[in-house]
Amino acid sequence: MASITYRKRNLMKLYVIPELNKVHLTAEWKKVVRTRVEKAMGSVRNKFIQSFLNHPISREIDMGPSGYNLSGTLKGYSNLFGFIGFYEDEKPIKVLKAILMEYEIKIVSRNGYTDVKIDVPTKEEIYKATPLPWARGRSWVKAMETGLSGFGMYITSEHPESRSGEGIQTKRKIRSGKFTNTSYLSVLLNEYYKNIKNLEDRYTK
Repeated sequence: MASITYRKRNLMKLYVIPELNKVHLTAEWKKVVRTRVEKAMGSVRNKFIQSFLNHPISREIDMGPSGYNLSGTLKGYSNLFGFIGFYEDEKPIKVLKAILMEYEIKIVSRNGYTDVKIDVPTKEEIYKATPLPWARGRSWVKAMETGLSGFGMYITSEHPESRSGEGIQTKRKIRSGKFTNTSYLSVLLNEYYKNIKNLEDRYTK
């Protein structure tokens, strides 16, 4: 009986305990990597969010219906909040910021190899979550770059039918000119995605 117990202890030392130690070391290593990645990702995300919040389009929309055309997209007339047609109490930049803040870090570590992946919202997911108030299949974020129609028929007015309380669309053209397409989130996202890829490569070994 004693010899059987002795053999079991030897088997534990030879095979089971080393494997358990590997699992423990892997778990500890993943904790170390996660801490480092979290810190680095925090810095990358904060830089991106600040660029987003400081963009003239974001700043203008964040002013609400009482803002002015800081972005120059409307030739200085009225503001984007009213032209896009947000409801007076909406906070579109706050909503968009919450989406852009999201991320998930995934770490796989085995056989001495560590793989790091960081998931953030894709452009398509962002566009889907930012519909125009009057055209649910289109994104107001994307429209800042691809264009919005109706500028020639837009007039500032506190008309009861105005969602924003800032303006309405008339039935006839009242001015020449059009909305000025402006580089917005896509460029910021491209830089953000590139920085995330560099971060993943730095910690994938």
